[in-house]
Amino acid sequence: MKLKEMKSVLTSQMAEKADISEVIETVKQHVKDAKLPDIEVVRILWDVMMDAVQWSGKNQQQNANAALHQVKTWAKLLNTYCTTGKLELELLYKVQVQCYDDTKLMKLFPEIIRSLYDQDVLAEDTILHWFRKGTNPKGKAL
Repeated sequence: MKLKEMKSVLTSQMAEKADISEVIETVKQHVKDAKLPDIEVVRILWDVMMDAVQWSGKNQQQNANAALHQVKTWAKLLNTYCTTGKLELELLYKVQVQCYDDTKLMKLFPEIIRSLYDQDVLAEDTILHWFRKGTNPKGKAL
């Protein structure tokens, strides 16, 4: 239940464009209460970020812009929790699988990764490691 509650609160905060420090506080509180492992937190944050995007039906360009805007807006939140190479790698896999599974995001994988790199969420070493040793073939060719 705590997980659902956390996702719901975060989705609302993001949709309402709450202040990032407020959102970070919310996450910290829920993580403490639910004793969530960091790896789970990273996955949840990505899901919530994408759930909070205002998708516009069929318009690919608008969807692309909305998703990339969301990544830029909330990069600092991801940064708070992607504190090790292992966690960065987990985020990269999460993004990869979602981009592979979701037609709205399929072509966006390289742009999202570049944005996460530009915002210092993903380190170059992590991306290179993923590229060389990535264990998930889904979307690898993107």
